[in-house]
Amino acid sequence: MKIIPCFLQPSAYRISTIEMADYGDFVSGLRIRETRESIFHKDFAVLLNGVWHEGRCYGVPEALELNDCYLMTNGDSQRIPLQDGMPIRFPRYTLSRAQIFQLAEAYLQELGFQARGKGRLLQPLQQLHSPDLAEVRFSVAPPRSSVTVTVRLESTGDIALLADSEDFSLPSMKDWNEW
Repeated sequence: MKIIPCFLQPSAYRISTIEMADYGDFVSGLRIRETRESIFHKDFAVLLNGVWHEGRCYGVPEALELNDCYLMTNGDSQRIPLQDGMPIRFPRYTLSRAQIFQLAEAYLQELGFQARGKGRLLQPLQQLHSPDLAEVRFSVAPPRSSVTVTVRLESTGDIALLADSEDFSLPSMKDWNEW
């Protein structure tokens, strides 16, 4: 797996509102009404007194008190308390079809595979918008016949790459104890 920090410029902005999500058992948290994503540690702008203030959300993710959640603004470091129903503006990032193929093929080569021909998108799309993912399947030389690379464009603009050939299994307890 590889994470590429955001190098993209926002292609647009989406407007939504903050909502309090109740998960039961005294646990609640703030999320984006439109996507249901948590707002914690995300960059966005909040509309306050007719002015957009950009920053990052900090606080306790499962805040029982709304006072525990705030936007730390860029530049002047104001702490703006966040409330249910506040309008927010998020950057929207986009990868073109060509960029998806370039990222997937470069990652495939980084893992030591040589593509035999062009990759094939498993979903019909012309662009990838954050937050979403695309899968590209490549025919490769033996011992494998194909490798699928997942390209995930996060809402932060970061890009995560993961191939189905990667092994993320943890050592067994026996192996762990022998260390």
